[in-house]
Amino acid sequence: MNVQRNLRLVQAAYRQVARKAATTEGEVPNPRFYKLKEIQKKFQVDDGLPVHLKGGFRDTILLDLTYLMVFIGLGMSANTVYKLAFPKQ
Repeated sequence: MNVQRNLRLVQAAYRQVARKAATTEGEVPNPRFYKLKEIQKKFQVDDGLPVHLKGGFRDTILLDLTYLMVFIGLGMSANTVYKLAFPKQ
């Protein structure tokens, strides 16, 4: 009997949520939604830039820093291989 009561409560709550979602379909609940849409428009512009550089100067800095880290890692890997291939006597 308790299970049936709980089931009816869940069904009633579901109906209220479903009805509210249907009536507020055109409304945006969060004002940050508009800011997100502006950012999405900026990324959709066809200006010849790849998407990982459309963020501006910060993206360029991050890309250059990534290249630097890759080259340092490759250099350290080559150094390790050299030390393993030609150990000190």
